[in-house]
Amino acid sequence: MAHFLDSVTVIEHSGEWTFGTKLPIEYFDRAFETGLSDICEPVPFVEGPDVEFGEDTLPVAILGYAKAPTRCSPEDFAEIVDTAMRNAVEHQVSKLLWFGTDVTDDYDLYLTNPSIPTVDRGATYFATVAKVLERAYADNPHIDPLLHLGFEAAIVMGIGLNNLAVPFTTASGYPPDAVAVTDRNSASGVVVHLSPIETVTSVQTDINRRQVETSRFAAIEFDRMRVVRAT
Repeated sequence: MAHFLDSVTVIEHSGEWTFGTKLPIEYFDRAFETGLSDICEPVPFVEGPDVEFGEDTLPVAILGYAKAPTRCSPEDFAEIVDTAMRNAVEHQVSKLLWFGTDVTDDYDLYLTNPSIPTVDRGATYFATVAKVLERAYADNPHIDPLLHLGFEAAIVMGIGLNNLAVPFTTASGYPPDAVAVTDRNSASGVVVHLSPIETVTSVQTDINRRQVETSRFAAIEFDRMRVVRAT
């Protein structure tokens, strides 16, 4: 098990996307198909329907703010706020991945989006995980799965997860009973884009308060065709 940001691909950079421009993404292995055949008399593939290779993801801003009396605030007040912001990013990004957001129009790349394939829960968390993985492999036999679990799900299954030989991650932004699977393949797995943190300090002289405002832009991408979630 690893922390969320240690389990997915994180790219720290800036560019046009930090000005609100959509970030284009492409998944060419959506066209891949596989099957079994007789050695001597191979059966030709039955072509499946055409798929869309590309879509867009939208950036959002993660904001932080702190205020303290000017005489009481330490010299490193801005650095303290910067550290707090870095620690808060994983929660905000994992919440964005699971629930999406309504602060940006047309934001639809998140795990609880109605377009994401789902399975009904089993009688236990173990049964639920088995059903999610079964569906994931049935849809994409070439998947390299990563389990996403809420804290309750991970605690209940405990060391049993070690016997599964499938990597998993938990995150504070997920609901406690969360169970989902995404791909780990760099071409279709979860990628988190993060801009450098920007911190601005100012003083309100009328009330003698020091303010620190910090911000960081984030964007998430993943192939929604390589995801299964338990409902």
